[in-house]
Amino acid sequence: MHFKKVLIIVFLFASLALLYFGDRWLKRVVKPKLSFGRFLLYMAACLALVFAYTFFVVFLISKLFPLPKG
Repeated sequence: MHFKKVLIIVFLFASLALLYFGDRWLKRVVKPKLSFGRFLLYMAACLALVFAYTFFVVFLISKLFPLPKG
């Protein structure tokens, strides 16, 4: 039981590191400080990234650690 908790925490930190570097890459590509339109594009991309990340994490944790039946 304790191993599952540690595994979930390690997985979350690893996926957050990927998300952090993805955000840095997105800032380099979009350059949101140049114009308001680019800023809105960056915000829309971040919103989509957060949605996809949340969906992926919940899906993966539910597949790795299914709820006990009964």
